[in-house]
Amino acid sequence: MNNIHDCITEIAKEIKSRPCYYELKKQEELLENDEEVIRLSNDFSKAQIDYSDGLKHYEDGSIELKKLFEKVKETKTKLDSHPLVIEYYRIFSEVNEPLNYIQFKLISLFNHKGLTCEEK
Repeated sequence: MNNIHDCITEIAKEIKSRPCYYELKKQEELLENDEEVIRLSNDFSKAQIDYSDGLKHYEDGSIELKKLFEKVKETKTKLDSHPLVIEYYRIFSEVNEPLNYIQFKLISLFNHKGLTCEEK
């Protein structure tokens, strides 16, 4: 691997070869074909749109805007508590773990006091 692009390509191949990656793809298909999840997702999207529109029409802190925001929270909670969504997030977390580690390692390069890119 001569450059960073080769490293990234290799990491992507490695992630896609993990069993949890295939589990995630299966779970995505289940989500996309489940009528209840689709309805909950649509409800959440509508609540977000209504809230966004409310920001244009109501003053910050108004009762109307608070109600719209509560609807966003309520619909998001219902969506996130569906068993298929919970399982999706669990698998997603497993797939994403190597990327979180890489991000941590990269960020830690710049967390040393006084160290700048020019000093390396």
